[in-house]
Amino acid sequence: MSKKTTFSAGLLLAGICVVMLSGCSSVVNSHLQKEPMMTAYDAGDNVTAMNEINDKLSEPAWYNTSVINSGDELIWRLESGSLNFHLGNFAAAVEQFKIAEELIASYDERATISMRDAGAEVGSALTNLNALPYRGFCRDRMALSIYKSLAYLGMDREDAFRAQLKRLRNDQKKVQDDYRKFFEQEKQEIAQASAENPEVAQQATADSSEEKLTNDPQNAEFTESVKEMRTV
Repeated sequence: MSKKTTFSAGLLLAGICVVMLSGCSSVVNSHLQKEPMMTAYDAGDNVTAMNEINDKLSEPAWYNTSVINSGDELIWRLESGSLNFHLGNFAAAVEQFKIAEELIASYDERATISMRDAGAEVGSALTNLNALPYRGFCRDRMALSIYKSLAYLGMDREDAFRAQLKRLRNDQKKVQDDYRKFFEQEKQEIAQASAENPEVAQQATADSSEEKLTNDPQNAEFTESVKEMRTV
């Protein structure tokens, strides 16, 4: 085997590894996956929209596009829960939201960096920045609790409704705590970088002062918008 052939085979193997590690999410992002379902929903065809969702959440088989046990399962559980809620199928909505909560909890318990996550980062860099497996944004976690609590109310389960509202407050506190930890970590990294490069840090501080940014002609539109925002 020639060196050229060996190199080509190596590149092919590396490409296969990237795709396998990154998961299907790096090949087809969530927007493209949901396009047929959203088209049907926007047209008022709830039956077709639900069929699209149910197909994604069916048991994996060679003839379907199931997302079960993939990085995309969570987004489809959330879609199923919200559409069932919209249609008044409150028990089905609660069931889907429960599964979504379990998935979110499992994501939270995983290590921050894993081999699969590293592969996903590489895969997304080669395809689409929005193609990483969905982890559950904080706003969706809040919406999930709100939908779930109202679904319980639709089922005439006031006790469960009140319990879910209490859980919503706990979820809000968790998001606040997570963001606080994130910003503290960022502050520490900035302080460390400033200590290692004091001259650069001093120049950056001078260049980013409010007075300098405000008086920069290129920032005139931005400055005006900030003034309006402060007034409001």
